Amino acid sequence: AVLLTGEALLPSSTVGWLVLLALALVPQFLGCFFFTYALRHAPAGVVAVTRVASAVVSAILGWVIFSETLNWIQICGGVLLCVGLVVAQLKKAEWMSSCDCRHGCCVRIQPLKKTKVVSANPDAV
Repeated sequence: AVLLTGEALLPSSTVGWLVLLALALVPQFLGCFFFTYALRHAPAGVVAVTRVASAVVSAILGWVIFSETLNWIQICGGVLLCVGLVVAQLKKAEWMSSCDCRHGCCVRIQPLKKTKVVSANPDAV
């Protein structure tokens, strides 16, 4: 499209480059930081569901706040994502309700305990 319109592909000023750099680095850094933080402080299943649902929430917020238009493919994709999340949660609830922990199908993950590292070599520091 740039070749057809004749517009510049890259910024021509220092301010343009700084804006482009900020748009590339800040969202990437913040996204990775908060995703890692969430994985450390919340169950992975919750983080995964939130990550998938964020696309739908972003589209809805863009429509409400900025009057962005959504085409039928985007709407169908959002509905499909929501249906997938609901089905996954229902299957998880069904599995958990049918599980009898006496048979060992329930897995409980205990947090890691800090242990002291002991060297086999007494001269090692």
